[in-house]
Amino acid sequence: MLSSVQLIKIDHSSEGQKLISFLKQKTKIPYSGLMRLLRTGQIRVNGKRCSAFYKLKVEDKIRIPPFKIDPNQSYYNKALPFQLISLCKIKETKQTLSKNVIPIIYEDNEILLISKPSGLAVHKGSKTLFSLMDIISVKYQDNTFIPTPVHRLDKQTSGLLLLAKTFSKLRLLQQNWSNITKKYLVKVQGKWPYNREKKITHYLYKPKKGIIQNNPQKGKKSVCIIKPIIITEKQSFLEVSLLTGRTRQIRAQLALEGYPIIGDNKFACFPKKTPLYLHAFYLSIKGKQFIDWPQWAHNHLKTLQCL
Repeated sequence: MLSSVQLIKIDHSSEGQKLISFLKQKTKIPYSGLMRLLRTGQIRVNGKRCSAFYKLKVEDKIRIPPFKIDPNQSYYNKALPFQLISLCKIKETKQTLSKNVIPIIYEDNEILLISKPSGLAVHKGSKTLFSLMDIISVKYQDNTFIPTPVHRLDKQTSGLLLLAKTFSKLRLLQQNWSNITKKYLVKVQGKWPYNREKKITHYLYKPKKGIIQNNPQKGKKSVCIIKPIIITEKQSFLEVSLLTGRTRQIRAQLALEGYPIIGDNKFACFPKKTPLYLHAFYLSIKGKQFIDWPQWAHNHLKTLQCL
């Protein structure tokens, strides 16, 4: 089954974006397939051959040739070089968003703020067939620029995820990310020993084999601020603010301190079905504050709302 020829006119939302990035968003054709279509001149901009790294301008017209769609497959499959999400999956993902499985916290012409559930990867990977971006790309399939995540959020981490709805806004937010305030709520194993705000520092190093270690000689400086919220003998609720942005930093630092996040099977031993109690609950942007409490903290809302 072949798609029809697509003719797309670029508007301000995609201005400055590289052609190859735009095509990956709009078509779901694998990178190698797109490069082949560009090399052979089947994809054209304003009627001419174009570099994959050409930066789009307003009023540019892109021609995308027909490509294969498998109507029987739900997800992208590497064995099929030209494949989109099937029509039945498009219908299903629209219903998923309409049922608030992925709640939209805030939206305007420039940004989209959602509450990502735990267990859903933001992007596809070698072991991930379906991702949040599959849902987003279907919901906003009529947009010239598909809303794109401004920052990372691990698959098992839940909470606020900010997406930009224009390429210029994406660049601006990423360049000024250090000025955006973001806070996490975690539930850790054990009685947290500090009753005041505490800055902790490690030098995180990931060896070729094994988990992240604290290594002052080889590691990258990693700093976060931890504020105790509720402390009991067996468990503690903590608010965490990052001063650096290392991969899995919160999980690694708390585990190194001896207080692993409950449900963290990478840095501690918990039953496999235990969810990770790590949630991005607070984000401040454009003079507005957004708060999203996780379901597992609802019994403590009175205390949390005093933060």
